[in-house]
Amino acid sequence: SSIGERSSKCRHLLGIADVESVYNAVERGVDTMDSSYPTKLARCGTLMTKNGLIRIKQGKHSKSHGVKIDEDCGCDTCN
Repeated sequence: SSIGERSSKCRHLLGIADVESVYNAVERGVDTMDSSYPTKLARCGTLMTKNGLIRIKQGKHSKSHGVKIDEDCGCDTCN
């Protein structure tokens, strides 16, 4: 089947590179993805959130220790 059509087979995408690509892939019917991009961002002090990227090494975040990253998320990282 072509991109965008539903299939009984799972569609897996390797090497996705940015948030916009994730959204585009989902819109085109990709079911699962594998990427080193989030890990690379985290090593440089950047968090991926539903509201965009947060660069936690910037000075404005120097006193943000203990502040929730995402109020709607209950995972250990966001809390």
